[in-house]
Amino acid sequence: SVNSYIPAGGDVDYTQLGEYVARLLALTPPAGLPAGGDLRVLLYRGRARSLRADGVIDASEVQALKTQLEWAAAHEHTPVFCHGDLHPGNLMMAGTRLAVLDWEAACLASREHDLCLVVGRHHRHGHPLVDAVAFMAAYDAACR
Repeated sequence: SVNSYIPAGGDVDYTQLGEYVARLLALTPPAGLPAGGDLRVLLYRGRARSLRADGVIDASEVQALKTQLEWAAAHEHTPVFCHGDLHPGNLMMAGTRLAVLDWEAACLASREHDLCLVVGRHHRHGHPLVDAVAFMAAYDAACR
């Protein structure tokens, strides 16, 4: 993370982040990007259990998530351009504009790759779940 070297510009605007990720996933990927892992499996195995242990989601929500992820894993997807490491340390605000840093993990992966990172890792780093809700609402709106 570069945040130890560059002063923070304020809290991340999760609405901007949702819109940004929607635009990123719609881009034609640059040639030569490596393939990323399938974070749908990682999310269920690690993040869902962690969220349940923290009391953020209950057992029925974990089961619903597992069902959705199993469905997604069973269906083909076209790999898209992903940042690959969207965690709070790679995001900062430059005034009112979102800056996304550290692109060395950019990859071709499923559409869910960056979405899982934002929702799972941001909660893990102490950001409220409402940030994930704002992110997903903006992402969903931008994809329509």
